[in-house]
Amino acid sequence: MVYSAAASVNNSKSKVDAEDSNLAAPRFRFVDDEESKKFGAAEHVRAIHPSNSRSSGLRNGYVAFFQRIPSGETFQKQWFVNIDEAPSVAQSLVDLDRLRMADNLYVSMQTFRRKGSREIANLSTIGCNFIDLDFKKSACCEGQNPATEPDPTRVMTAVLGELDERAIPLPSFAMYSGRGLHIVWLHELLPPAALPRWNAVQNHLIVALRELGADRAARDAARVLRVARSWNTKIGREDAERGRVKLVWIQGKTQSPYRYAFDYLADEVLPLRRTQIAEVRAQRAKKKAKIEGRNTRTPSRRIDAASYGETVLDDLNRLRRHRYSAGHLPPGERDGWLFCACTALSWMTHPIALESKIIDLACEVADWRDGEARSSMGAILRRARDAVSGKTIIFNGKKVDPRYRMKAATIIEWLRITPEEMRGAGLRVLLSPDIRKDRKVECERERRMKNGATSHLSKRDDRHRIGRQAMWLIRDGLTYAQAASELGVSKATIGKAIDEVQRTFGPP
Repeated sequence: MVYSAAASVNNSKSKVDAEDSNLAAPRFRFVDDEESKKFGAAEHVRAIHPSNSRSSGLRNGYVAFFQRIPSGETFQKQWFVNIDEAPSVAQSLVDLDRLRMADNLYVSMQTFRRKGSREIANLSTIGCNFIDLDFKKSACCEGQNPATEPDPTRVMTAVLGELDERAIPLPSFAMYSGRGLHIVWLHELLPPAALPRWNAVQNHLIVALRELGADRAARDAARVLRVARSWNTKIGREDAERGRVKLVWIQGKTQSPYRYAFDYLADEVLPLRRTQIAEVRAQRAKKKAKIEGRNTRTPSRRIDAASYGETVLDDLNRLRRHRYSAGHLPPGERDGWLFCACTALSWMTHPIALESKIIDLACEVADWRDGEARSSMGAILRRARDAVSGKTIIFNGKKVDPRYRMKAATIIEWLRITPEEMRGAGLRVLLSPDIRKDRKVECERERRMKNGATSHLSKRDDRHRIGRQAMWLIRDGLTYAQAASELGVSKATIGKAIDEVQRTFGPP
């Protein structure tokens, strides 16, 4: 089943190669410089965007290219080309290296239906899962000189060990990006309807490699990553070994890296297989059918989006002040916190005032300049303006507000908020299910005490007092009924109180 997916997508191979790939397990290995050069821009783009479909016909859709060139003033552009033209376009840009056409060149990891829109709603097909691994956040590079980039082979070895430990299938290939690794799992082409399950696989892969520097922000299907043999100008052209984007590890052949059947990949990565998910859904449906119509309680009133955003922003500020006494975010934590905070701001602030509030917040917590704040949070500003103008996007088949939504669980995962921080900072919304349950019990106890209820500890002390007094009265010759009358309680209460005292303190 696994090998059939590779054959169906890469059916441009010869019959002998196809049969060989079906019979033998794919080889995986670190590559030398010569083999790395063979995996050029055309081979890279062709691997993530095969031009043929299952029926061997040409696919429809577009591949997005993106380029950022720092030349005094930052210049960037984005354009779209047909799937079948994308490999040659990428190769021609890399070949024009002398004109700096290969500087900071990116390609979309998925394809789109229409030109001009690199949005999730415009996805045409999904053909790979991927991880953007940041060396600076890698646990295997702790203690190393920060002035030098770690060996990508060393980091990839740690990645392979972690995947093996978690029984996750090995990737199809891994690219050195100049300052990190792009790890890619190719799989059969999927329609946009498969996006929820694809996202689940993506999230589990990020969690698996989180300690090795997996970028939680680089998880969406519309992401662009660097093209093979292009240049990372953050390193500089004077260091040809580090500045060039190149292949470091591959499974299969450089002409056709190994491609998984998605169901197999998902079943191996996710905690529940598709059949188990179907069983859980069936059980939930039965339970819902049983209780349908029985619940007559008035549903609780939910806060609106603006109130929720205000509470989330308050929680984020509480967390910031709890973690850092001065309230100033250190490098490495600014982008994630600011994105969450600015997303919350977009639901409670008009776009006219939103930009100034974002700039003020970024200056306060991160010392960002105005231009840096506008550039980093530009997508939030753009979506807020779209919402005011009445534009919508399609999400799960429905037209919804284009502004970003972030669940509490997502923010907790992004910022790695611990239960101790939830309690210590007094958070109200950013709570795990366990802390939320404890908070609910505590609130209920306070409500009962406020209304005059007696605590369980007080009731227990009263029972112990009654039990001791009854034991003395009975020892003086009174019966249980007489002792109960003397103490003003029932005979059954006397018996239970004496039993509890004896269990707790032992016989007299």
